Amino acid sequence: MTITGGTVTGGSAVGGSATGGSATGGSARGGDARGGDAVGGSAVGGSVTGGSATPGSATSGSATAVGGSATSGSATSGSATPGMATATVGDRTIRASGDSGVSIQAEGGRARVRVGEHELLVEDDRVIVNGEVRARLSPSADDIQVTVQDGRLTVRADRSEVLSEDLRH
Repeated sequence: MTITGGTVTGGSAVGGSATGGSATGGSARGGDARGGDAVGGSAVGGSVTGGSATPGSATSGSATAVGGSATSGSATSGSATPGMATATVGDRTIRASGDSGVSIQAEGGRARVRVGEHELLVEDDRVIVNGEVRARLSPSADDIQVTVQDGRLTVRADRSEVLSEDLRH
């Protein structure tokens, strides 16, 4: 199924792609959404590229990607509550959440995680924060969680904390 232009309200799109226009509520599974606006609902699989959330609020949306990238987008005016992104990179699941924009991009065997103005690289055996190695990881760790809340970064590998630091310095 391909939708070009126009508006989809409620319901869901499974597979195919949506280009331009806007989607309000419901959910999109698989395929690609490019441009336009996404209000509410969720994107599972495929990729979400471009678009924006403008006046009003963005509330606890999520973007999930298996390979490729997941981007929570941006909110201009109104309020935005925690964003969340999940990606699978190799055998690892990378989950990120924060009180500002969140994105994860797979780059070969590593993940580039952006939370607000901060960038983390999750590599096979280490975590690099804003260009500096800040933590070591077990190469066998398969569940990595990155959280930024109230300026505090916490990284967990297989539910064990490997890094906790204040990013406001």
